[in-house]
Amino acid sequence: MPEQPLKTRLRRKPLLLAMGLAVPLLLGPAHGALSARPQAMLVAHETPLEPPADGRWVVVSNHNHTKESHDSHLTIPELAHAAAREGIEAVVLTDHNSVNYHYDPAFHEPQPVTLIGGEEWSSDRGHAGLIGLEGGRPIKGALPVERMLEQANARRGVAIVNHPFLMNLTWRSKQLEEGVGGVEVWNNYWNTPFMGNQQALDWWHAALVTGRRLTAVGGGDYHGHAMSGLDRPVNLVWAKDTSAEAVVEGIRQGRVVVTADPQAARLDLAVDGARIGETLTLSSAHEATVRVRIRGGKGHVLSLMGPEGLIARRRVDRADATYALTSRFRPGTSFVRAELRNDASVFRPMVALTNPVWVEAGPATMTAER
Repeated sequence: MPEQPLKTRLRRKPLLLAMGLAVPLLLGPAHGALSARPQAMLVAHETPLEPPADGRWVVVSNHNHTKESHDSHLTIPELAHAAAREGIEAVVLTDHNSVNYHYDPAFHEPQPVTLIGGEEWSSDRGHAGLIGLEGGRPIKGALPVERMLEQANARRGVAIVNHPFLMNLTWRSKQLEEGVGGVEVWNNYWNTPFMGNQQALDWWHAALVTGRRLTAVGGGDYHGHAMSGLDRPVNLVWAKDTSAEAVVEGIRQGRVVVTADPQAARLDLAVDGARIGETLTLSSAHEATVRVRIRGGKGHVLSLMGPEGLIARRRVDRADATYALTSRFRPGTSFVRAELRNDASVFRPMVALTNPVWVEAGPATMTAER
């Protein structure tokens, strides 16, 4: 019998995710627990915020499974070619407690996208994506979380807590352990029921407020089924090139924007000379100009968020718009991040979100540090 085409080889998805597409999300406020009266006005800025000259945005699909996972059937070439058709440039492999891709000749052969090795550490304490994990042996799911993180960091993996509020697969610790590198704040469709994406975003934001520098990422959790997608959401990672090493380093540094799909609106953000994932050190004036650029987001609502919640909000009125405001920062550590939502939908789903630009306010000369 001839092999069936990829699109028709669908396997049964667990009931949880099937219900995720069949039932609208009606739980909790669409904008989460962070709500405050805006303290500043975003105004149009005639000079577009241009990207730096030291790299480019790479479209990255994170959290993908191959046939090495018990709940997927995809080969590496199938996954790579499907990603290329969607405009994706790099794919992270995260099979359950497995790094068998390391022994698959297809992983080492030329593919239409960059392949990034990893593992989804799967246990009864939760799941973690170990992006860029080095070496040809898995980290065992039976290990304590702290030991797993110790091994992952020793092997240069970026440990991302996956779907921390997914029913039955929650992250068991209320606080993020030392050694965690980031949080998957967006898994599959934003409003998929039971996924808890808004809770994950709020949890990550609360960790930022305490000074934890954790990278927010998105993941399709793709298994080759009709009810998940390797292109929703995707990560735009600022990297010097499309190599696996450069992309992993961009994720490690927090130079990431998560967007609904490769064709969705895009965000960029700067605070004076510092960009996403960077740190700005302010002089004693404690003032800086925040600029954000939105492309393809006309009609959506832009929000700037900081440690105390909402800084400013406005509706995007142009297809390619740059907005700015002058903000005063208190002494100490602060940050600014951006969100774009579709308020035309009753569920007001997320369209794109950035990682923060960090601000250190104190008696020092203003510098942008990578």
